[in-house]
Amino acid sequence: MHKLWTQTTPSDYAWEREGLAFLRDGLPDHEPYRAWANFEFIAQDGSINEVDVLVTTPKGLFLIEIKSHPGEMDGDAGTWIWRHEGRERRLDNPRLLADRKARKLASLLRIQRAARGGNIPFIETLVFLSAEHIVNRLQGPARQQVHTRRSVLEALCRPAADGRGRRLDRPTARLIARALDEAGIKESVRARRVGLYELQALLDEADHYQDWAARHTETDSQRRIRIYLSAGKPAGEWCSSTTRRRCAWITISPASVAAPTPRRPWNCCARSPPPCASPTTSACTTGR
Repeated sequence: MHKLWTQTTPSDYAWEREGLAFLRDGLPDHEPYRAWANFEFIAQDGSINEVDVLVTTPKGLFLIEIKSHPGEMDGDAGTWIWRHEGRERRLDNPRLLADRKARKLASLLRIQRAARGGNIPFIETLVFLSAEHIVNRLQGPARQQVHTRRSVLEALCRPAADGRGRRLDRPTARLIARALDEAGIKESVRARRVGLYELQALLDEADHYQDWAARHTETDSQRRIRIYLSAGKPAGEWCSSTTRRRCAWITISPASVAAPTPRRPWNCCARSPPPCASPTTSACTTGR
């Protein structure tokens, strides 16, 4: 796939580029197959979400999380154990985060103008263990929707043996492409800033907050920023009566602490005029 493959941001890592190239070279280059790689979107709750690959195939719409660890992968549905050359590391099952991203992306696409009168399909999630010789020892529920190079293309492209299941056609693939374009998935510098802080790496995430490593663009100091997402806040908490966007509450802490300083978070409505970092995230840091 080359004509219908869109890579929003080039990858900085050779192992990630290899995984993306494997998918790009293996997927058919005709409708309804399409793919978008390495993009970000800002969900309705204000969270910033990174997507490795989103693919449309006749089987459906898939959000793919790529993990490029060599060696072997073991563990259960909650925690994975990666072993390689005598080292061992535990990590959360990446499908849990992928499922959360998929729900947020589906909600965002369904409010776009292109989706009116159409149908954005359910976004399925899949974890691709892209290292060439990875040994997948996951079992039971932990192994569901987890694939290596030997099985990932079949999982994406091969229809069910009984012929049942959802079918995604060419018009639906084009509708998804228009909705993604309207949602603004392109890389944006403003989307990675909170006031004078540049968000560098996502450290932790839950349904109601995101923790980011951040750098102050003027002093070069390192901080940890927690963004409290707007989902579940009262409808009256808006950044302005004209934009009608919810406020994002934040705390800023030294980079060395494991979690933000325990103090009351604050939002842009607490100051006048509200110095919002961007019209999308509505998070403010001026004077704090």
